[in-house]
Amino acid sequence: MAGTNRTRKENEDENRINLLARGAVTQELDALLPAFQQWYREHEGTCDFKLVLEQLTGFYNAYGASRLRPPTVTAMDPEWLLEMMAALFAVHQKCAVLIATNVYDFFRFLRDTKRWSGSSASYAEAQAILRAAIFEDMITGFPQALGGPRVATLPCHA
Repeated sequence: MAGTNRTRKENEDENRINLLARGAVTQELDALLPAFQQWYREHEGTCDFKLVLEQLTGFYNAYGASRLRPPTVTAMDPEWLLEMMAALFAVHQKCAVLIATNVYDFFRFLRDTKRWSGSSASYAEAQAILRAAIFEDMITGFPQALGGPRVATLPCHA
């Protein structure tokens, strides 16, 4: 296996980098949550906000732990999002729909408040992927890439 040739220091360095990425993602998300909560209330969000927070935190923790090491929560790699949602959809369809709905709302908040830092094209693609999950059009056989998202870590109370 390729991983067996790595030194202990290389593995420790990668783990430290992953923890830093997750920490930065969590801090950035935490800073946005008060404004998102206000926006969510103004836009008549339908879920208990505590559940929304729990799911967003779990979603972004999975993103931070992924092989991509995201630089920000205000943009999204559509390829990773498709992989995540398809894998989650295959494991627990109702949970995937609920999480997709909450992430969809969060992305709308980012766009509406001019905090979305990705391209217009990546926003449109991300929203299309989330709509597919919400309306249960996801392909359940989507292959999960090596080192992809860990859907078991996402909270779902569906």
